[in-house]
Amino acid sequence: MGQKERQRASKRKKAIQKRKAAPDSEGARSIRCTSYSATQSILVLGDGDFSFSRGLVGHRGTGTGVLATAFDSEALVKKKYRKFAECQAKLEAAGASLEFGVDATRLHKSLGKRCFDRIVFNFPHSGKQRVHINRMLIHDFLKSAKQHLNPAGQIHVTLLDKPPYSNWQLEESAVSLELHLFDKLGFRFKDFPGYSHVTTLADAEEVDTFEKHCRIWHFGLTRPPAGTTKKRRVQDAPSSKPAQHGHTVTSIAPPPPKPKFVVEFD
Repeated sequence: MGQKERQRASKRKKAIQKRKAAPDSEGARSIRCTSYSATQSILVLGDGDFSFSRGLVGHRGTGTGVLATAFDSEALVKKKYRKFAECQAKLEAAGASLEFGVDATRLHKSLGKRCFDRIVFNFPHSGKQRVHINRMLIHDFLKSAKQHLNPAGQIHVTLLDKPPYSNWQLEESAVSLELHLFDKLGFRFKDFPGYSHVTTLADAEEVDTFEKHCRIWHFGLTRPPAGTTKKRRVQDAPSSKPAQHGHTVTSIAPPPPKPKFVVEFD
């Protein structure tokens, strides 16, 4: 790594540390957040260094019922992510299960017929900065996850709600697959102690995901209660700015046939 690369990496690290150290600015406004209970069965996909799953265990108080997975092999995860060994030890001690080589777009190959109350995929990414490829990733993931969801279960997807990610047609793909939007909330890293977002590259670099733009979408197999989807208020993560308003989801035609490709996940 050259001097310029080291300087950029140092700046990114300082920005992340500054964000984590910043005090909450919620004020008097009530913030609705995603929560997970100790009784739910939860599948976590593309967890990279498994720090989200470790934070999830802290969030719900137990690892029982949690299946944490990575797209990479166990050997590659150990090589790429320096925090993995610590996360693995804490997850196993808490009763969570870990699996490797799990493709989020072909879940039946790894899971068989297993189903879950919650399926969580944070910051899905194909590893390529191409909008159409990431649209296919989103569509194929939702299509596969739908087959492994309990009747009252939900699929949770976290993305940045700004370009280019907002062009990946997450909600449109869900509509085309007859999945229903239950909620769209702000995502707070502090709710999952120790979680940090890292890339899928060989150096597994930690990145600042700008929490104020992070949103988590909740999709289900059945329609939400009447009147809850006509107008949806986006609940921001802690911010001094007023909450923004969402939009009504409209039906579109399904995406065109897609070529086969290999993907990596964050």
